[in-house]
Amino acid sequence: MQCDICQGEVSDDEVIELQGQRVCASCKPGVMQRLQEGLESLLPEPERARVLRVVRLQRQMVACIACACTAFVVLGVVASQNHGESSSMTQAMVTFVTFWILRVGLVIWECRCIYRLGEAVPKSDYRIWTGLAMAGLVLVPLDIVSMLYINSGASGYLRKQGVRVGLFGVRARDLPA
Repeated sequence: MQCDICQGEVSDDEVIELQGQRVCASCKPGVMQRLQEGLESLLPEPERARVLRVVRLQRQMVACIACACTAFVVLGVVASQNHGESSSMTQAMVTFVTFWILRVGLVIWECRCIYRLGEAVPKSDYRIWTGLAMAGLVLVPLDIVSMLYINSGASGYLRKQGVRVGLFGVRARDLPA
């Protein structure tokens, strides 16, 4: 018989059933501790590692979304301040070039986050969203929309695994043990 947690082969008399899953004697203490700590479901070790990776990558995605939104707010504030004044053309160009240099760096980070999260979430195909994020260099809000879509897909995957997900991702206390 196979343990659902470690995937190891054990004899029938060394296995107990907890929440519909077969658990061997060596995995039982860790499983019991997770149950006592309130973890909603038992995850086999490979799936648990994947869930923790998705949680980590989703946090990066949330930070990326926050940076993208902040960049556009800052650009709007700077543009409105410079609009009413008779500031020099040089100052306006420096502001514009600085924003777009930072924007290119942000889009590269976005694409990296999208690609890595797409690899981590099973049955996802986010390669097209990486391209859409790159198009965000031209069409301003498109990259934020694509990141929000991918983030919601990661949240759905985590919820199916029994992990509580809030607005900004998974809290440390809600992580699988």
